[in-house]
Formats: sequence, C-alpha cells, structure tokens
Amino acid sequence: GVLSEGHGRALLLADGHDARRQLAASAAAEGWSVRVLEARAREAHGGTRSKPSRPAVSTDHSAAAETLGDRWSRGLGRDVRVRPKGEGFVVEIRLEDVGQAERLTDRLGL
Repeated sequence: GVLSEGHGRALLLADGHDARRQLAASAAAEGWSVRVLEARAREAHGGTRSKPSRPAVSTDHSAAAETLGDRWSRGLGRDVRVRPKGEGFVVEIRLEDVGQAERLTDRLGL
C-alpha cells in the first residue's frame, strides 16, 4: 500500500525482476516520488538520470529500515515508518489525535 500505480509503471522501466524488486523496496523505504523512481529505474536500465537525486542507500540499510519499521509497528501497535537517512534512520509514528499520542507517551513511561 506504500507504492502507487504510477510507481508500478516506473518500475517497468528497469531491466529484470531483481532490479525492480530492489528499486521497489528502496522506493517504499525512502518514500521516493514517482519521478525519483523513474529516474532510478532508467539508470538501472542503462540510461542516465534526468535530475540529480539523493545518493543511493544500500539495500542492507533499506532492508534494515523495513525490518525495524515492522518491529516498531508490532511493539507499539501503531503504524510506524522507518526510513534510512544518511547512516541513521528516521522513525515516523502516525497517531490520529492527541489522546492517542498521550496514551502512547504514557505507555512508554515518558
């Protein structure tokens, strides 16, 4: 549910299933727009980038972010997104209202 139909079409620009799967994982983990994914898929196909973009994040770093996001989501019972940023990660917890934020804060003992 993270990638759109436009992302799917952009993935078709890359050669091979493995390249598409890696690009999809990175796009989902890092929140790439369709345009960024198109540029990366063209590059994977042997073309050139149309615009400068962020440096590529290693597949291991992206996979770690996905695993961490799953663990945080299970542990907190909330939708948690973890994405690579440099050598570290950004953790985003989605809460619907102040009450939910207060209950989570209490649960964490903060």
